[in-house]
Amino acid sequence: MLVAALAGLGVASAAPRDDDALRAAPNNTMSGHVSVCVRPLRTQITAYTFDGRRLAFGVRSGREPRCLGNRLRILRIQSLDIGGRATFVRRGGCDRPKRGSRCVPQPTAHVRAADLAPVPLDASYRNGNGAPVGPCRRVVRNDPAAVGRPLRRMYYKRPRDLPGRSVAGARWSNYGNPGRRFGAASASYLLWNLPRARGGVLPGGGIVEALLAQGQRIALCDTASLELPSFDARGRRNGLVRFAYAKVIGGGQKVYGWVMRGYRLAGHRFTSTLRAPL
Repeated sequence: MLVAALAGLGVASAAPRDDDALRAAPNNTMSGHVSVCVRPLRTQITAYTFDGRRLAFGVRSGREPRCLGNRLRILRIQSLDIGGRATFVRRGGCDRPKRGSRCVPQPTAHVRAADLAPVPLDASYRNGNGAPVGPCRRVVRNDPAAVGRPLRRMYYKRPRDLPGRSVAGARWSNYGNPGRRFGAASASYLLWNLPRARGGVLPGGGIVEALLAQGQRIALCDTASLELPSFDARGRRNGLVRFAYAKVIGGGQKVYGWVMRGYRLAGHRFTSTLRAPL
C-alpha cells in the first residue's frame, strides 16, 4: 500500500496542460507592494514554521534585502495565527551590502507580530492568489529532506531571462529545502504563486505564504499539478519540476497555495518531495 501511494506522487501520469491547472488554481503575478519595511522591536527575533516549530536559526535585522536601515521586509497581505499568536512572513532573499559584494542569504520564516512595530495589512495585492480550491482530500506529508544535490543544477530562469545578470540565484533548489541553508531544519514553502509558468518567467512570482516543516500534513487539491521546465546554467532544458495546489491547516485556519511535489533532472529518477502519511 505504501509503495503504491508513493508511486502516485511521481510522474507516471501525462503532463497536465497549463491552462487546465490555471483554471482550477491561481498562479498570477503579484504586485511589488506585497511587502512593507517594518521596524523590529528586538535585535534577535525567533523564527517559526507554520505548525509552530521553533527554527534552529533566527532573524536578525540590519542586512535586509530591499529595506533601508534597521528594518525587516514583511509580507503585508496576510497575518497568520501560530501557537495562538499573530505572526507574519518575513521575506528573506539575498542581501548585497554594496555593489559587487558577496551575497548574504537571509531566511524566509514566520515571525511574531509582538516582535515588530505595527504592520499595515492590505490583502488587495493578492491578485486572486491563495484562493480556496476544493475538494482537497488526499493527505500527504511534507518531505523536503528528500531533496538532493541534483536540484542545485536546475534553474527556473535562463540567461536570456536576465540579460547582463547572473542566473545563480534562480535555482529551483531555492524552493526545495531552503531551511537547510540556515540550520539543521528541513523546511519548504507554501507559495502564493510560482516563479514561472511553462511559457516564461512570472514577474513577482515565487512569493511565500507559509514555511512548512518536515512532516507537515498537506491536503492535495483535486486539480492538475503544474509541470514546469528547468534549465542548466546556459539555458538548455535539463529537467522538470512539479508543483501541486494544496490546503494546509494550522491554528484553526486553512491556507491554500502551491507546494513542490518533486523534480527530475535528465538522466535521473523522479525525486518526490511529498510522502504518504504514516
